[in-house]
Amino acid sequence: MDKRWQMVVDCLGAEQPPFRQGTLLNFRMRLIAHHLAKTLLERTVALAEKTGGFGARQLRAALDSTPLFGASRVEDLLTLLGHALRKAVGVAARQSGTSAEALIDLCSRALPL
Repeated sequence: MDKRWQMVVDCLGAEQPPFRQGTLLNFRMRLIAHHLAKTLLERTVALAEKTGGFGARQLRAALDSTPLFGASRVEDLLTLLGHALRKAVGVAARQSGTSAEALIDLCSRALPL
């Protein structure tokens, strides 16, 4: 949780994240499922145009270049798979009576990429 996200969710300076990473993913999936993701983006750009607080053209360019509708979902999936793999390695290491690092080292020598 970096300072940009802390500012967005109004918890600047927090030591612990206010919610889990999956919460944003679930929220985005619900927006997309109800066809509201584009509406949210369009209303954000309209608000920028109306208030003049920041450039609507620059905002639209920034939003259009972000991976909101495709790549970020893949990134989230890979992050979740990484967490699951770390947990699985930890369990396997405990079951075999070794450290996770030793198990990872053994696997990397056995299965070179």
